[in-house]
Amino acid sequence: MKIFILLILMLTAPLAGFAGTLTPAQINRVTVAKQLLGGADPRTVGAISAELAKSRHTEGDLQILEAVAKTYKEMITEYPQATQSKKEWLHSMVLLNMAFFQFGGNSEANDTGLNITIRRKLKKYLSPELLADPNLFYSLE
Repeated sequence: MKIFILLILMLTAPLAGFAGTLTPAQINRVTVAKQLLGGADPRTVGAISAELAKSRHTEGDLQILEAVAKTYKEMITEYPQATQSKKEWLHSMVLLNMAFFQFGGNSEANDTGLNITIRRKLKKYLSPELLADPNLFYSLE
């Protein structure tokens, strides 16, 4: 019986660790991004790190997190008296605009000034190589 249990554990252990782990440098980058986001993102560094470790494109997703965090920080400095709900709303707007890029959006026609501003700031933090990665940015057309 003990051998059977040991065999089961040995066979399932590789599957449990399939997602991988982040390097100390990547965890540090997550920590910096979380600091930039402040309380606008309720997830902990550990929770964000665990999500990234499960990703098939960890490095690209980490770069996206960093771009979102830097854009959010840049935007929120224009609203120093913002309430917590306003900070969360602004964070959601940055995430929404990142999704716009990831699903192939690139037009500024018929859009609000806030969305245009956020997209321009996001582009500043997204490398051309990342934007060209078909695993992370693609068109629904």
